[in-house]
Amino acid sequence: MARAGNPWPVGTGLRLRVIKITLANRNQETLMTNVPATLLPCQQAEAVYHLRWGVETPYDILKNVWELEIFSGIRPEVIAQEHQATVATSNMAGLIEPEAQMRWEERRARGKVRRTHAKDKFNTPVAVGLWKAHWITIVLDPDPDRRIQAYWNLVESMQANVVPIIPDRSYPRQPKPRANRHALKKRRSV
Repeated sequence: MARAGNPWPVGTGLRLRVIKITLANRNQETLMTNVPATLLPCQQAEAVYHLRWGVETPYDILKNVWELEIFSGIRPEVIAQEHQATVATSNMAGLIEPEAQMRWEERRARGKVRRTHAKDKFNTPVAVGLWKAHWITIVLDPDPDRRIQAYWNLVESMQANVVPIIPDRSYPRQPKPRANRHALKKRRSV
């Protein structure tokens, strides 16, 4: 375990608190924190837990949709290069999403879309796959017209893959086997 880039000596202790909270669906959730009880009483832990989802969701997308932790090589240079490329491409893809969302909302306001739900969002795994299929043309094609056309094709494709946002919907967690989760053979094409 390392702290600020400096390795901790063997045998170093770390104080953690374990807090059990009951969620709205009556499930028990176990939280671990190094924040002392004087700064975060147990009663406030649940509220903070829910606030963290807005922060944790992008990390979940980077790790599980963009496969940030899965590398095709083992050398530090390869790992650093793949990490930086994944973060850069995910950031570029994130720049397109607001444009596609705005256009989707405009179509919806004009009555061009039949939806029964109040809000929609893009299907993130599908959007990532679409980005991977179009990004080389959008970024590297020497013909500016083809770059622009590829961009608008991507925006239109993203609009065809929206899912409704249903408030207060939850599903029970289905634990998955964790053995060999990040095997080199498992990396999908970029």
